[in-house]
Amino acid sequence: MSIIDLTAGAIEIGAIISVFLYGITTVQAYIFFRSSAEDSTKLKLLVLVVWLLESFLTILTCIYLYTITITSYGDAKAFNVMSWSMNLIPFVGGLVSAITQAFFSWRIYVISGHYPVSIILWAGSTLRVAITLTVSILGFKAKTISDFEARWGWTILLSFSVAMAVDLLNASALCYFLWRRPEVSPGTHHLIDKVMAWAIESRETRLGYGLTLAVISARIWICTGMVYFKVYSNAFLLS
Repeated sequence: MSIIDLTAGAIEIGAIISVFLYGITTVQAYIFFRSSAEDSTKLKLLVLVVWLLESFLTILTCIYLYTITITSYGDAKAFNVMSWSMNLIPFVGGLVSAITQAFFSWRIYVISGHYPVSIILWAGSTLRVAITLTVSILGFKAKTISDFEARWGWTILLSFSVAMAVDLLNASALCYFLWRRPEVSPGTHHLIDKVMAWAIESRETRLGYGLTLAVISARIWICTGMVYFKVYSNAFLLS
């Protein structure tokens, strides 16, 4: 595989998939607002915030792609530059993932009536935001991607490791407390089974994606990060 495949090719694929998932998010948000008459104002605002952040994240992704493929066309060095749009992607994506993780943590509290697990998950989500903010700040300090990877590449793996840990605990706790809910009707049991299956599948998708990220070429984290953050909003609106 040539270097262009690991840079321009990978980034273009990541951007295309990212925009595709944003389209799904937009359709999900539209369907929600069309049928959300009985939902609380707070939930509507939360969905709106998630969609606006996703829109901003998609704009940043497109700006980054345009910069390296059009503005800097023919300049191989452009693929190694830490542009401002690229540097903002981790923090904005971290906010989206933290909001969705915090939402599912709140659901765990509602279902279980206990705070401890939710507090741990909220703390993990807050830590994720702090790490992604650090990644963005360090990105502005680094002159090139190679420089960033050499000095602070471990922050990328730390960010995704924390995310995977929170996802795993979130999914496990959600399934556990749903299964233990007493005195539910057969129809509700069927719904709970579907929710549990969705929780496991959606978390497995992100966990598998994150593990893939951890073992493949370091430069691929740029494009995989574009897609990874999108899965959170899709899972949030799907619920």
